[in-house]
Amino acid sequence: MSVRDRIFWSFCLVTAIVAVITALCCPTVSNDCINRFAPMAEAFAEGNWQEAFHPRFGFLFQVLAGTVVFVTGLGGDVACSLVGVIGWVLCIVPLYLVVR
Repeated sequence: MSVRDRIFWSFCLVTAIVAVITALCCPTVSNDCINRFAPMAEAFAEGNWQEAFHPRFGFLFQVLAGTVVFVTGLGGDVACSLVGVIGWVLCIVPLYLVVR
């Protein structure tokens, strides 16, 4: 493994750790998340399909956040934060490749 690869993977690891710690320790204060997406994620985890999806919004975020709620038992707001942060972390790899 070259030095460049070690730097890249250590950067990805540190970014993921900081992002997850931030998502778990800092509460979500966005009204959009608290009023719309967190209840949809919790409804998805409960199997309430009418409340889990809305025709104006995509369904992938609710499915991912609802799966996190179902698997871990976390609240919808924390699950939305985690899914958002994980999406951000996954964007680091293409961004690194573009900048490099």
